[in-house]
Amino acid sequence: MGRFTDYRSSLSVIASCVALSALGAGCSETVPEPVIASSAAEPRYAQSYPARVDGEIQAFGDGQVKVKELTSKYPGYPAALEGDVDWNGVAGIFEQADRVGRSRAYVDGIAEADATRRFFEEENDELTKKVGGAAHYVAKQGGCQGDEVAGAAVHALKKTVKERLEERVREANDAHRLIDGHRDGLGKKNSATLEQQVDEVTQASYLAHIALVEHKVRINRLIEEAETTKQTAEALIKAEHEYQAESGRTDDEKKASVARAEAMKNAQASMDAAIEKAKRTAGDIEQRIEASQKQVQDALTALVKSLRNKAGK
Repeated sequence: MGRFTDYRSSLSVIASCVALSALGAGCSETVPEPVIASSAAEPRYAQSYPARVDGEIQAFGDGQVKVKELTSKYPGYPAALEGDVDWNGVAGIFEQADRVGRSRAYVDGIAEADATRRFFEEENDELTKKVGGAAHYVAKQGGCQGDEVAGAAVHALKKTVKERLEERVREANDAHRLIDGHRDGLGKKNSATLEQQVDEVTQASYLAHIALVEHKVRINRLIEEAETTKQTAEALIKAEHEYQAESGRTDDEKKASVARAEAMKNAQASMDAAIEKAKRTAGDIEQRIEASQKQVQDALTALVKSLRNKAGK
């Protein structure tokens, strides 16, 4: 019992400080939403800290690049639509698509789709093995070529999940309802083209106004948690060393403890660099977000203006 008691005691002070800090911040005002406690006092979280910092910074940068890529397509949208088009109606659809990118329904839809997509990516090997194995078994029982059936089943699963995720996100996008209302006038080809364009306009708005801001919040939170995380790492390493020195510990227990301590030491070695990287990113993050948001607004304004001009001809 000694190891577990000492281990928890070493970290309880850190956890208490974090909790009291959060309570102090909440006393000055009414908080209508749940207060999520920091995990900085938890060893697993502390060990993943450098990777979390790198992940948020990478995602923020990728989001900026994607915004630029998407908005660069806007000028070519009108030329991609053929025939007698209700240009004012199309302009309204794009304006709605931009608004939807900041709406609760769409944001929730994206979060759900992203979580599902990550699950399938991370569990791909296991899902492929289980689904393929089951299909192979049933096929062999029926006298069919098991390998071919298994491959087809796995392919169908991946394709169906991808398509359904795209459909679920579109269902959360009210601009697609407007397309449905103009589908007869637009025609099949224009409708399909406009659906893709609307997806891109909505995504650009979401990235600039929601995703980039969320990354900023998480990066700032990681900076706030930096010192507590370092203390947690130090406490874990100290507790493991004490555990290894206790009498009666088996070789396997000591080996596992050494591995835990080494894993935390490796993370600890990267913490200072991660913290500095996060602080550098935070230094101009507001300006970078504003630049992306302006990029989206300017591109949309120019697109809508060009469509209104076409309608006036």
